[in-house]
Parts: sequence; C-alpha cells; structure tokens
Amino acid sequence: MTSSTGRRNRPAAKSAGVSFEAAALTSLLDAACGYPFFLQTFGKATWDAAIDKQITAADANAGLIKGRRSFDEGLYPSRWGQATRTERRYLKAMAGLGADSARTSDIVAHLGVAIGRLSTTRQQLLHKGVLSASARGVVAFTVPGMLDYIERQYGD
Repeated sequence: MTSSTGRRNRPAAKSAGVSFEAAALTSLLDAACGYPFFLQTFGKATWDAAIDKQITAADANAGLIKGRRSFDEGLYPSRWGQATRTERRYLKAMAGLGADSARTSDIVAHLGVAIGRLSTTRQQLLHKGVLSASARGVVAFTVPGMLDYIERQYGD
C-alpha cells in the first residue's frame, strides 16, 4: 500500500512490533463477515484488550465480546429505532425465519397477510437502509448480526 506521498505504508501492528496468532486473526475475520466497520471495531477492542505484543485468541475473544456489546448498544438499536411499529413487525417476522435473507413471500406468509399489504413496508425498510434487495423477491439485512440482535432483544 502506498501513501499519497509515494512512500510505502507499514501496517500499524507490524510497525508497533505486534503480531497475531493465526487463531486470533481467523476469529476476527470470521466475525467481521467482510464488513469493514466490524473489522475496525473488533480490531480496536482486541488491541485494547491485549496485554502483550502477541495478540492471542483470548485477546480476540475479549475484543469480540466488547465489540458486540458496542453494536448492541449503538449500531443495532439505531437501525431498529428507525423502523416504525409495522416495519419492526416485518423485521421480527424476517428474523423468525432464521436467516439473514428471506423471500418476501415467506415473510408475508409468516405474518399471515396479503403480499400487497407489506410492499410499502418493505420499500420503506429498503429506503432506510435496514434491508437490501439481494435478489428479485428476496431481502437481506444490510448489517451482519442484525438477525441475532432482533432474536436476542425481541424474540418470542
């Protein structure tokens, strides 16, 4: 990686003489689900938890716990808080299906309503960025872990 001045940048951890156990890196990368904000949050929390210059799996686990707590206190509630009562019902139904993505027809069937009754709700959640249309007739949570958050907080 090169900076705007043309000099090669060194990774911060390497520059500080810090290394990671393979298991620590694997757990952090897996938990981030390819989501950069998650990687940053988990990485910072792990860095803060580490005692030595060798980041261990235990350090990573502590960072994951702290990072998830941070998401439960800020990221997920902010998404949930954007939703109206009807939209929350839709999100709960989607979470009740047990996957990060679901067919719109399955959500509607789970709620026991006509598909036309929820098209506006679906569209509003897409507009707010809480859901994305991952394929025709399929919606997905835009943030990894939202399904688990809804189940932990609001599951029956």
